[in-house]
Amino acid sequence: PAAFNARVFRQNTVNEILYLDFTPFDFDYCCNRNLDPVRRQGLELDGKAPVTDRLSVSASIQALSAKFTAGAYQGKQRVLVSPRTATARVHYKMDDLQSVFLGGQYLSSSRFSDDFDNTCATRIPAQVTMDAGYNFDKDGWRMGLVISNLMDKPSYSYAYVCNYGALYPNDGRVIRASLSKQF
Repeated sequence: PAAFNARVFRQNTVNEILYLDFTPFDFDYCCNRNLDPVRRQGLELDGKAPVTDRLSVSASIQALSAKFTAGAYQGKQRVLVSPRTATARVHYKMDDLQSVFLGGQYLSSSRFSDDFDNTCATRIPAQVTMDAGYNFDKDGWRMGLVISNLMDKPSYSYAYVCNYGALYPNDGRVIRASLSKQF
């Protein structure tokens, strides 16, 4: 059966810890810092629907606002947060034992880790990645193979020193194999 969910959320975070390579504080070294309070709020929609007995599709989208609610950066956007994300996946059941999937994820651009005052024009770029997988299930055992970042596209989840554009790349294509037993 088809399923659809919509969620509106609000989360107030106090003393969130962030590793800062370049800090706007009065330190000249790298450190973990407790951030001022942040409010994350937004809307998330997701759904799943069968297309045939063997083929199904699923998708989700999220719009998120993450802003400081107190301190020196009150009202400014939280760094390293993508305000828009989306995923889509196609799942195909080959037979009673085997299934495959193909999926994609979109992340909108986000602010560098040192852009607390929200003035830097440079951003961590928006990105699209794809993944694929295969599962074999029998007698409570599951063998799986997943390829993340299938197209081996550059992607990033951390960046610092906005003026120089220092991006930390995520792993390229990654292949993972697993074997598990359900008890």
